[in-house]
Amino acid sequence: MVSRIHGLILQMWFLITAPFQRDLITDTARSIYQIDFASLKKQGVSLVIFDLDDTLAHWRASISQEVMSFLNSLHNDIGMSIAILTNSTMARGKKIKKTLDLDHVVIMQTPTKPLTGGYIKILLHYNTPADKTAMIGDRLATDMWGAKRAGIKTRILVEPCSNHMQNYSSFFVQKLIRALERTLYGNLFFAVRNNKKKSEQNSKNEDRNTLKR
Repeated sequence: MVSRIHGLILQMWFLITAPFQRDLITDTARSIYQIDFASLKKQGVSLVIFDLDDTLAHWRASISQEVMSFLNSLHNDIGMSIAILTNSTMARGKKIKKTLDLDHVVIMQTPTKPLTGGYIKILLHYNTPADKTAMIGDRLATDMWGAKRAGIKTRILVEPCSNHMQNYSSFFVQKLIRALERTLYGNLFFAVRNNKKKSEQNSKNEDRNTLKR
């Protein structure tokens, strides 16, 4: 309980300092299926850490067979090491471990995201440096900020699978964090997209100038 409260305090601190956060995310995607993992592999990424709730599965739901097949393909076909880092309850973490029929996937449960402990344990388990690791999640105040604090180079923000906070009787603080994150997410999402377009346009302009010469 104390650890979870500590995590919430850190998330609130993130929201206060969010306007001063630089390069919090490196890319965005609608879902895990829209991410080009083959390209990440070519860029040197060998370990992918996924958030659980609202990234791989609907909130408090089991991981679907479709997602299991996806993770299996990611490991066998592309050659990625895979881990799941969740701040859900320990009981839920154990349940997911039992139902997840994939021996090559490590599940780490920690109530203290965005503290770096869970990230570091995964990096040490796979003996993989942070600059060859990607973090994929739907939360700015936990997944992305925690990954940045752990030195993880690639941080991809996906849209949440569900909108559970709308009807869930949760702590007011948690609802406030989610509401503010949605606003920040929108701003960051379009900022990253615009930067991509500018980068692509600059690249095209450079190619045209090269051809003219």
